[in-house]
Amino acid sequence: MQIQRCTVCNSEQVSILKAYEKHKLTKCTECSMVFAWDIPDSRELIAHYEEYGRDDYKSPITVKRYREILSKFEHARSLNRILDIGCGMGFFLEVAQELNWKTYGTEYTETAVENCRQKDITMFKGDLSEINFGELTFDVITCIEVIEHIQDLHSFISGIKKILRPGGLLYLTTPNIRSLNSRMLKEDWNVLCYPEHLSYFSKKSLNKLLESNSFEKLFLVSDGVSPERLLTSIKRKTVDHSTSENKDEKLRIQLEKNSFLKTVKRMVNGLLNTLNLGESLKGLYRFTHDDRILP
Repeated sequence: MQIQRCTVCNSEQVSILKAYEKHKLTKCTECSMVFAWDIPDSRELIAHYEEYGRDDYKSPITVKRYREILSKFEHARSLNRILDIGCGMGFFLEVAQELNWKTYGTEYTETAVENCRQKDITMFKGDLSEINFGELTFDVITCIEVIEHIQDLHSFISGIKKILRPGGLLYLTTPNIRSLNSRMLKEDWNVLCYPEHLSYFSKKSLNKLLESNSFEKLFLVSDGVSPERLLTSIKRKTVDHSTSENKDEKLRIQLEKNSFLKTVKRMVNGLLNTLNLGESLKGLYRFTHDDRILP
């Protein structure tokens, strides 16, 4: 079935991207949203995710970044509950546990759910729309590299609103469709992957989706570059995050050790954000509970 309207703004001003037919992509001229026009059936998705690789390398630099992210949530700690949608191996929630959060996660397969349960994470299996959370609500909900997998975006955000307390925080990361790599590689950018990735955001379209659903932006940045993504796209290989040997991790280690390079990194990220060319979008939003943006 072909989607005829924009999945963010509902505009009919959408057109198929002709160089991207193999990825089944269309673009909205109103809000710049790019999405797959074809809806994969449940059997197709289950078959895909049964073969889905899991990143079992726990980068110490990523753990440090997780601590920095979690520090931004402290002012919202009230119920002391945090939910990570699509939590993977549970690395983010392990760090949250160290900071005394009560941790909850969702995952699609039984293997992933059981792995996280062994880490004392309270787990729910399936799509957000299928899960019964009962009376549970959360101070913080995180979606780290998840929303690009979702096609029915407004239903997904509505599901989050049902379990996020008023004034609670939503943190998201997702690939930037306007990134430097995306612009250079075009249809060969290996972030493009049907039926795994169905929604591709710019700052404009992500902000439009969230603000139209009663979320107030606290920050939304575009930063990071990925040499590994560039090289593997050119060579038509998948990105291997399972070891410390991938080029992105090696670069991160070098930058982390050298104070001058860290300064250069901050400057580069500032420029990437200004030009909206960063590889990743990272946003923190507050749920206002109604259609008004509260002060």
